[in-house]
Amino acid sequence: ASLPGDAPRRRELNSSGALLVELADGQHSVREIATYLKNAHSLDDDPVREILDFYENASAAGLVTIG
Repeated sequence: ASLPGDAPRRRELNSSGALLVELADGQHSVREIATYLKNAHSLDDDPVREILDFYENASAAGLVTIG
């Protein structure tokens, strides 16, 4: 997935990043998203730290707003 715009400012996301942006709709907490991903993908570790890191970077890029 990528955002429209000029090439130097264009942002691209892999499918995992695109999914996280889609889930960041304000209706789900980071904990709910982490639990969903852990169960859906049979992850051994809790992905909450990685999700928070992603959202911090995505917020800085203007992809999501964390409130």
